[in-house]
Amino acid sequence: MSLERFIAEENMFADVYDELQIDINAIDQKVADTMFQRLDSNLSPEFLFADGERPRAKAMALKKKYDKAIAELVKKGFRPTVEVYNFKV
Repeated sequence: MSLERFIAEENMFADVYDELQIDINAIDQKVADTMFQRLDSNLSPEFLFADGERPRAKAMALKKKYDKAIAELVKKGFRPTVEVYNFKV
């Protein structure tokens, strides 16, 4: 999943909950940390495997997509300044 796709999905949820939209061209460290936290949460085993309902192959494909979004965020020059548990940069 590209960073752009991840942001688009996050913006869909933000729209439902009347939260601020993320602009990919205006990311600062605070927004990056929020995305790192969400990606960290999505990389938890419970989420990846949908509490045992998602097959391993699909969970690993999803992990690969989230890892790509993290790599793109890091490539933009950001590093998490918050604690993350499910990935390392």
